[in-house]
This record gives sequence, C-alpha cells and structure tokens, in this order.
Amino acid sequence: MPPVYGPWQSIDQIVRERLAQWTLTKIAYDSMNGVPFDPPEGAPWIRPTMIDLSRERGSMGENTLIEQRGIVETQLFFPESFAGAPFIDRVVNSYAALFHNYDAGTVEFLEPQRVVVGNAGTNDGYYQVNIRQAYIYLGHVPEGPVEDIEQMIFTQAAHGFAAGDVIYSGSTAWAKAQANSTATVARAIVVEVYGDQFIANSGGFVTISGHGFTQGSPLWLSTATAGSLSTTLPTGVVQECGQVVDANTLNIDFRIHTS
Repeated sequence: MPPVYGPWQSIDQIVRERLAQWTLTKIAYDSMNGVPFDPPEGAPWIRPTMIDLSRERGSMGENTLIEQRGIVETQLFFPESFAGAPFIDRVVNSYAALFHNYDAGTVEFLEPQRVVVGNAGTNDGYYQVNIRQAYIYLGHVPEGPVEDIEQMIFTQAAHGFAAGDVIYSGSTAWAKAQANSTATVARAIVVEVYGDQFIANSGGFVTISGHGFTQGSPLWLSTATAGSLSTTLPTGVVQECGQVVDANTLNIDFRIHTS
C-alpha cells in the first residue's frame, strides 16, 4: 500500500456538516456542487460559496504539514419587503454564530465579517447581506496504510498523474486504473497535483475543470486508455464511475458490474 500523508477532511464536508444544523432558511448549494436551485418565493434563502485562498506544505519532524486558508462566503437573501425588519438581524446573527468559535478539530473558524449589500437590484426583489467566514486548516498524519478514503493527500515520486485521472492502489504504488482487469479498477480520482504530492477523492462531487464530457452522461472506466473515464459503456470488466454534473463538475460513485 502506498504511503499516505493525510487524511484530508475537505472544508466542503465540514461546512456541509455544520449547515445541517441550519433550519431558519433554505440553502442553495448550487455554488458548491453545480446543482441548480430555485429560490423559494416570498421567503429568505442563503447561498454558501467555498473560496480557497492558499494551500502550503511544510514539515515538522517526520510529519508532513498541510495548511489551507480560505473563506466561506455566504449570501443571505431576503424579500425586499423584509428590509429593516428585526427578523433580518436575527437570521444574520444566527448564521454568523453557526461558525463562530466552532471547533472542527483540524479547522479553525475565525471572526465572521458582516457586509450589508442592501437591495440586490430592482429586478431581483431581494435585500442582501453577506457573511464572510475565514478559516484555517492545519493537520498532518504520519505515514501509514489506508483502506477507504474520501479525500486524502498522497506522496509518490514521479507519479505522472493529472487532475481527472482515475487511479487504483497497487502493492507498492498508485497507478492509473483501466477496465482490462478486476485488479486495476479505480478506487479514486485525482483532483489536484503538487509535484510529487497529489490529492485524490474516492467519491462525491469533484471539480475537474474543462473535463469535456456531456452534462448528464454516465461515466465508466475506460478499457482502452489507462487513467481515463469514458461515456461509452465497456464490455468485460465494467466499472461505473458516476455522472457528469456540469462542464466542470463530476459526481463520482465507483461501482463494479459484470457483463
């Protein structure tokens, strides 16, 4: 099993877990996973957006350290008829408190900033307030094996991977997956590469900019090309890999079939 320098619990996952406690308004997740959202008529709603500002690697002893800084930028929309009502302050303050001093282990959420936008536009019909919640992720894990991953960081010299490659774990190293043997089916998809280090996801929504697949198409592991996904159903070893969400987003779900 290749060495692992993770785990990488994504900020997206942590934010979603925290937002599961939010009940005052509906949440538009379209800016986080590409799924369209229809605003509720005559009711407030919010839209969170993840902004990755920086990511740095370092070391302390035998451990590899990862520091990521970013912002959870959330737009809170209220019908214009709500403007000036105490309800707006209650919702805004409640949302700001949701992350303020929230202990997520490897993530520190800083003091939230409130920005009043006001009327979003005469045709929009909304009064808008933004909450900017800065965060710092800092973590490390010693070298060791991994069985099931959601998102993790790996170090492997000269791996040759690029974002969008699907990979499997061999006995000593990760390699590009291919549907020509059950031993080489995909376990993860590469989402980011930093020299000899790469970040891979084993499932869920991932951003692969300009992947070139048609929206709504099912994804399969390619028989012909190692490391590639395909929208053509293969024969023999058949591995379903998920579905295309939009031009930059895939929903990864690895499943093995036989034919």
